[in-house]
This record gives sequence, structure tokens and C-alpha cells, in this order.
Amino acid sequence: MKIVHIVPYKLDAYSGVYSAISGLAGALARAGHDVEAWNLSPWPDGRPELVAEFDRSGVVRRELPESSRPWSLTSAARRMIDHELAADIVHLHSVFSPQNNLLARRTELPLVLSPHGVLLPGSMGKSTLRKQAYRRLVEIPALRRIAAVCALSEAEAAGVRDFGYSGRIKVVPNGVPEPEAGVDSGALRRGLEIATEARIGLYVGRIQIDHKRLNVIARAVSATPGWQLVVVGSDYRGDGARLEALVGALPGADRIHLVGPRQGMELAEAYAGADVFLLLSHSEGMSMALLEALSYGLPAVVSPEVEETLSVAGRGGGWTADGDSLADLLSGLATLPEEAWGERRVAAQSIVSDFTWEAVAAEYLSLYESVAV
Repeated sequence: MKIVHIVPYKLDAYSGVYSAISGLAGALARAGHDVEAWNLSPWPDGRPELVAEFDRSGVVRRELPESSRPWSLTSAARRMIDHELAADIVHLHSVFSPQNNLLARRTELPLVLSPHGVLLPGSMGKSTLRKQAYRRLVEIPALRRIAAVCALSEAEAAGVRDFGYSGRIKVVPNGVPEPEAGVDSGALRRGLEIATEARIGLYVGRIQIDHKRLNVIARAVSATPGWQLVVVGSDYRGDGARLEALVGALPGADRIHLVGPRQGMELAEAYAGADVFLLLSHSEGMSMALLEALSYGLPAVVSPEVEETLSVAGRGGGWTADGDSLADLLSGLATLPEEAWGERRVAAQSIVSDFTWEAVAAEYLSLYESVAV
């Protein structure tokens, strides 16, 4: 089967959507399928390991001539779509992407869509009036061309229905790559000169203060002696500078480390060296960083909204907390017996034991085959 994945216009290089497309496309290619990834923007220079993963897996990367305007395609891109786009399935990623919609209008090939959490109720609460107008005028007409939607969870499937899609929906989770071998679990602590007796909370993701509740996390760690916070991620719309200023004004600011983006072995060392993963987002499709953390046996503290998408606390792999309870929870975890930590680590890994990209790709393939011409 020939499958073409469409990478959204100007997708953030460190977005989990990039990792999800890479994992899925790579697994399909390794299974013997003809897989291409067409990028509506240049491939990112900042993540060479991600680009190399596409190539190693046998995925053919292509790049459409980029438009300077997000709501239009260049004439060269239109010609490329009209004359070179040939596949059994075209898989679009994300919504509220004008160029996705323009591409969809130019082809009669079967289309599958992955919203990647954008249509969750918590996400739709942002810029509601603008998004609702865009939905009526652009997205709902475009959805009529979609043969099937892949939701990451039942919560997202409900959001897709509420958005106005009446076609086929299949729930398929994200996959998670195998953990790196030979990871030095002490490297993170040594590199940041964190005392052996201190507990480490880890956040990995883009620096988006309000949506990810990074202000809540920073204040909770600041108020909890014995804990240190490591924030791994890239700036999002200037929030990196805002977070630096916020942290600098907190007592115990020296216990909060903003280390920027990490990848490869450095990221693996962060997962292996932390005590708990912190993800208190207002909404999440299915966080790739959370799945990766769990695969390293890292228990997680998640918001009720994240817990609804992926049962972490409910399956023993962590705890739930909100802004009011996080500091108290961290204080209690500081004295948690090592035996209890060990039980949580085992449970964390078991949550994602079935989330291999090969298993996930097989689920997608069954959907592709059912809607292909």
C-alpha cells in the first residue's frame, strides 16, 4: 500500500506531532509499505535526529515549495499536488491548517485525518469565537472530504463528534519508541549538580506557560524543599522568556533548571535520571513525552484532564494533581518509601507495554485498507 503523510505548515520542530508522524510512517515503511512524508514547509534543521529517523526507516521525504502565507499554496506546490501526489491513502495531520484544507480540495484520493488533540474540549476552549467561525466556514466543509478520523482517545473522539464530523472515527493511541540502551541514570543529576538526596521533577515539552500550567508547577516546586525541577523544551511564542522571569522571582529559583530542548541520549538521560514526570496540561491528545517517560519507568503526576486521556494514576503509574494540590502531593512524595517508588516504576512501564509503533501501525493499516479505493 502507498501512504502519503502530510506534515502541517510550519510545524514546530519539537512538536510531538512530528514524533508521532515519524514513528507511524517509519513503522509502516519497515512493514514493507511505500511511505512518503510531504512537508508543507522546509524540514527542520534543529532536529537532525528526527529527519534521520525518517530516512533510516525508508520513508521518502518530500518538500512542497513553501508559501509565505499560511492560507495559500504556491503555484509550484499546486502543480506538485496535481501531478505528483499519488497514493492509496493521504493522511493529514492536525486541523485549523488552511494549507491542509487547500491540499484536500485538490485531490480525489482517500483522506484520513489525525487531529492530534486539537479537538479536545479543553483545547477548543481557546480562541473560541475565532475557531468557531473558522469551523463553520472552512473546517466543516473540508471534513466532508475526510473518509475517516483517527482519534487518540475516546475523549478526543467525542470532541470530533462535537466539532461536527459525522463520518467514521477510529480510536488509535500514539506509539512509543523503545527506550535507549545503556543510559546513564546519574548523568542528569551530575550535569546540573543536584544533590543525591534531592528529588527531581521533570517536564518535557514546549514552553507554553498557561496551557501546560508551568507556572503552577514552578510555584509548587519552589514551595517544596527537597524537590528540584528540570524543564526541557523549546520556546513557544515568547513564553520561554516569561518563564525565566517568573522563575527568577520565586524563592528557591536555584532549584529550577530551564535547560532548553534536548534530544537523543541527553533526553533519555533526563527520563532515566528524574524521579517523577510532571504534566498538568489543560488538555492533551496523547503526549509523546508522557509516553516516553513512562517507557523509562518514570512515574508521572498528571492533571485530571491528562488522566482522562491516558489512565496513569488509575493504573498505578503515578498520581493526579491540580494547581491547589501539587505542592502537598510533592511534599508527601518526598518521603515515599523506596519500595513504593519501585511499584510505581513497574506500573508506569506496564502502561505503555503494548504501545509499540508496530502494533499501532497495524491498527492504522486496517483503517487505511477499509477506506482505500
